[in-house]
Amino acid sequence: TEIYTLSLHDALPISTQVFQTTGTKSADAMVVSPDSSAAYVGGDIDDVLPYNTVAGTEGGQIALSRFSGYGPMAMSPDGSTLYIQTVVGVDEYTPANGKLVQDAIPVSGSQGLWGIAVSPDGSTLYASDNGGDLVDVINVATKTVTSTIALGNAPNAMVLSPDGSRLYVLEDKANEIAVINTASDTLVTTISMP
Repeated sequence: TEIYTLSLHDALPISTQVFQTTGTKSADAMVVSPDSSAAYVGGDIDDVLPYNTVAGTEGGQIALSRFSGYGPMAMSPDGSTLYIQTVVGVDEYTPANGKLVQDAIPVSGSQGLWGIAVSPDGSTLYASDNGGDLVDVINVATKTVTSTIALGNAPNAMVLSPDGSRLYVLEDKANEIAVINTASDTLVTTISMP
C-alpha cells in the first residue's frame, strides 16, 4: 500500500510512503487524523488498517464483524473517534486506547450504508443508505437516527462543506450530486454530472 502526500497547489506528490501489508485485497478508502499522524485504510478487506504516518509503519488490524468491504470512514474533528460504516450501522474505534465498539450506532432498516460524514463540530453523522435511497442523520451523543432525507437515486459517497452547512451526496443512479441544507435536513438542489 502506498500513501502519497500531494501539494494542494499543483497536485504533485510531496512525499510517498510505502507500507508493507499482508492479506490486503485492495484499499479504496482512507481517512487521516486531524493532526496527520495516522491514516486508516479500508476497502475490499474485512479490517481497517491503521498506519503511523510519521514513522511509516503499520499498526495492528482493527477487525470488524460486518464490514461491508466498501470502505467509508470518517474521523471526528478532534481525532478521538473513527467512525466506520458497516452494512447495518456504524462502528466506533477509539485510537487512544485501541477500543472498538461494534454496532455502536445501529441504523434500523438500513439496506446498505455506503457513505459517511461527520459534522465539523462532531455532533452529527450522516450516512447514505444506498439501497434505501436516503440519508440518515445521526445524533452522535445519543447514537440515534434523528431524521432521514429521502433522495431516491442510490446515494453513495458524501462530503460536507467546510462550515457544515451543506452536505453533498453523490447519487449513483441519477449521475448527479444532491445538495442538502444541514440546518433543515432538506434537499436544496441537484447538480447534474456529464
